[in-house]
Amino acid sequence: MIKHLKNNDIDRVKWDECISESPESNYFGYSFFLDIMCENSWEALVLNDYEAVLPLPTKRKLFLNIVPVVFFAPQLGLYSKSGFSSQIMNDFLEKLPRKFHIFFMNLNTLWEDNQYDKKRNRSYFLSLNRDYETLYSSFSKNTKRNISKSKSYELKISHGGKIENLIDIFRTSFYGKQANYSQNDYNNLTELSKKSLENGSSDLIFAKNEKDEILAGIFIVFDKKNFYLLFSGMNDEGREKGAMFALLNYFFEKNSNRDMQFLFCGSNNDNLARFYSSFGADAKYYSEICFAKKGSILAKLAYKFRYKNL
Repeated sequence: MIKHLKNNDIDRVKWDECISESPESNYFGYSFFLDIMCENSWEALVLNDYEAVLPLPTKRKLFLNIVPVVFFAPQLGLYSKSGFSSQIMNDFLEKLPRKFHIFFMNLNTLWEDNQYDKKRNRSYFLSLNRDYETLYSSFSKNTKRNISKSKSYELKISHGGKIENLIDIFRTSFYGKQANYSQNDYNNLTELSKKSLENGSSDLIFAKNEKDEILAGIFIVFDKKNFYLLFSGMNDEGREKGAMFALLNYFFEKNSNRDMQFLFCGSNNDNLARFYSSFGADAKYYSEICFAKKGSILAKLAYKFRYKNL
């Protein structure tokens, strides 16, 4: 039986066990991540004794209850110990509480069912279970050239520090100015950085110049299967000196020969996709589903005309 649980009724231990044992497991389904990034404003659908779960982030806007896409959570979706199936996914969505008017979610898999509105999103991944020389051989000529250039500047690579410094660099960058993040989103990211560093599930790495000034940084989170490039930033000097190439090359060299994958998040942007693929990364697709509650005119209007703002 599929049950709807409020936040306080969710057994975090059993929840995390289900996430861990699911073939579609990822970092973003764990309860500590959802607690921070949703500010404890999430509910869930749960099959029997946590055999399968579907997180339901909650938001209220325009008198509507919405299941929104969570910032810095590129993929959520159904987590099942027996694996994903269209039947289970449909069963869960049919049990979606009536109070929810609009549902958005980036799934943790590709789902071709035609019942719901959806689009195919793209991510890139790089398998690290090879020696560094093999990884490097798959880099594009331009990437190799930029790595070589970055080495000529003798950039300093350091671990740890404050993610606020990385956020400051990102906010003044081209992509930062285009991003639709609120101050609250950045606050949540800061809290996630603190928590994940405490539990040993993230790494914050900076590239600095000879004056010890930060030029670029990457915030990477990880679970038992994957590394995720969750957040990054670079200033003009860092771009000129190839600091991002230096950081990623450093990370891949240090983590080669590991049975892990490195996932580049946010790859629908063509420029970013070209950058990620230049490291030999392969494309992987997942579904974004969305729908408005049947019979609600307000929900349909908001869904149609205010999609990007919800």
